[in-house]
Order: sequence, then C-alpha cells, then structure tokens
Amino acid sequence: MMKEYNISTLISDDAHHIDDIGNEFKRIEKNLTEMNYTNRWKLNRE
Repeated sequence: MMKEYNISTLISDDAHHIDDIGNEFKRIEKNLTEMNYTNRWKLNRE
C-alpha cells in the first residue's frame, strides 16, 4: 500500500544498548529491495 501511494520510508533504530545500534539495517534494506520498494530516505552522519 505504501508503494501505491509513493510514501517514503525512513529506517530508524530503537536500540536499547549502544552496541545494538544499526544491527538490523542491512536486513531491512534487503527486505525493502526484495519488495522492489525504492522510495526511502537515507540520512548520513557527517
């Protein structure tokens, strides 16, 4: 449904320990790619 309406996705993290931050990002990116969902925002820390 989100793809139909061109809704952007922002992958975020709710880790409860600093060592867990970002642990699931690669899996989520893979899932979105497999669904052919390309409308997402990516914020990079500079």
